[in-house]
Amino acid sequence: MINKIISIRLIGNGYNKNFNIKTNNQGKAEIKLSELKLNSNSKYTLHYNFAGSDYYNSRVGVLNFTYSNSLNNKIKTILTVKSPTIIKGKKTLISATLKNSNGKAIANKKNQISNK
Repeated sequence: MINKIISIRLIGNGYNKNFNIKTNNQGKAEIKLSELKLNSNSKYTLHYNFAGSDYYNSRVGVLNFTYSNSLNNKIKTILTVKSPTIIKGKKTLISATLKNSNGKAIANKKNQISNK
């Protein structure tokens, strides 16, 4: 849905602001949180509303989140390396799996295994 208005209210930690955002040519309405001067490590509630139209139904919802503007708040990861049997002169495959703290595999990240 292009050029439709999405009403958004963002509340939390002394912040309370309303936005009316028009959807772009891909149907997306975006707010750049990094430009709003939110307090780091604070909880916020985002209320959203699409009033609907003659053709589309209305939609309302709520999203709760914690905002962090620090790159030091890294997601915990789990690296599992299977211990192979190594036979001299034979090719050995060492397999490593990187997962997030929920056990979901993390794709397209480099792992380095060294032999010291």
